[in-house]
Amino acid sequence: MGRRHDQLFKRTFKDPRRAASALKAILPADVVAAIDWSTLTVVPGSFVTKALRHRHSDLLYRVEIKGQTSYIHVLFEHQSTPDPLMPLRVVEYAVSGWQELRRRHPELRKIPAIIPVVIHHGRQAWTAPTELSALYDLDDDALSILRPYLLDGRFVLQDLAVTDDDWMRSRMSAMVAFVLGSLKHSGTPEALEQWWHSNIELLRQVFTAEEIEMIDALMRYAFSANVRADRVGWVATEIGAEAQEAVMTVLDRLKEEGIKQGIEQGIEQGIEQAERRHLEQLLGMRFGPVIDDALRLELDALTVKQVEALNARLVHPDFRLVPLDALLAASTEPSDGDPQP
Repeated sequence: MGRRHDQLFKRTFKDPRRAASALKAILPADVVAAIDWSTLTVVPGSFVTKALRHRHSDLLYRVEIKGQTSYIHVLFEHQSTPDPLMPLRVVEYAVSGWQELRRRHPELRKIPAIIPVVIHHGRQAWTAPTELSALYDLDDDALSILRPYLLDGRFVLQDLAVTDDDWMRSRMSAMVAFVLGSLKHSGTPEALEQWWHSNIELLRQVFTAEEIEMIDALMRYAFSANVRADRVGWVATEIGAEAQEAVMTVLDRLKEEGIKQGIEQGIEQGIEQAERRHLEQLLGMRFGPVIDDALRLELDALTVKQVEALNARLVHPDFRLVPLDALLAASTEPSDGDPQP
């Protein structure tokens, strides 16, 4: 489950422009003002250990702050319950970063600043500590005496569970707001579908301003969350012809991947499964949310060759929209030559 969230997070925020859009909204205003955002770059690698990758993902950014090279470490926590030891994790990751830097540059006598940011994606609001001092086994009196001498792994927290949708839409770019909103509302397929449908205007900005790579990432995320293909298709038809073409490309790619995965089950079975799933996706693109129980029975009754012929017709560049019942009726009639639009 965490892997699909991780993939969308990394594909979105590996782009410094998108990362800057989110960080400018999340970080305190005085920190934002001190950063030279034109210098923000992604540093390859990860500090998260294999044992914790089921719940954490991370990205590290290099940036100039008041002329000094510094780093912003973004941790994406994608578990339903917050990690109670997150302040300790933040310190561990920072130390790992400094050790790696010293290994590469043994001449260093000072260490760069690392600003930790945690983005929490879970159904429950964050209730765990946000600073290391809360984890010390000390009473208040002892803590007040020792605090100046203790490590304090405080981090900036953005808790998506309680983040206002309007705040994201007003403070971040269309793509970043849409992705974070998708993560926030991914608890059920219906909730994610509702977020997509209620943000058509935001989606229009995404599809006109962003590259195909992110359209691919969003479609994959929706399908991995079990959002019905016809509902995703309806959204694409509302956005415009350019979006439909982009989504059609993604669906073709997913079909090919489905065939490759299905080969392990047997070539014929794998191809049939991919073709039938592809047909549902294409019908959603062309006709909107029309697949009910009765239509599914009709689709299940089609032969593999009929499914393939329908797929070819639906992706034909000269396809003319006809009533769905007429399209299905024509698919059961024998035909010669290439599929007709």
